[in-house]
Amino acid sequence: MVFTWGPTDVCVVFQWWHIRGPRTIIASLVGIVLLGAGYEYLRTLTYPQSTPSDKSKYGTLTTVTEFSVVERQGKTVRSVLYEIQVIYSTFIMLITMTYNGWIIIAVGAGALIGHLIFGAKAQSRTMSCH
Repeated sequence: MVFTWGPTDVCVVFQWWHIRGPRTIIASLVGIVLLGAGYEYLRTLTYPQSTPSDKSKYGTLTTVTEFSVVERQGKTVRSVLYEIQVIYSTFIMLITMTYNGWIIIAVGAGALIGHLIFGAKAQSRTMSCH
């Protein structure tokens, strides 16, 4: 692979996602920005920022068993969301591995926009592949 800024003849992950000209690169870049923002939204679902009111949400439960069931269901949902997040981040990594400068900028722009919109709703975390 060679790093390029070329706006044509770029295959993005799938054989059918092939950039051939100005319309397809613009559509692809917009789609990639939306994918990046969507990833940041998924992070807010997987790692919600806890608030003091969250600590009292189990206040109506009467037994330890009820608490355990609710806690286990929450952990299962978070685990499934985490799995989706890992797959999603791997897909974004594969998009970046086209080694096209415009596509890499679009991935970064999607992360920026997503973080601006959804970042306050997620726990603080450093950048990572997943």
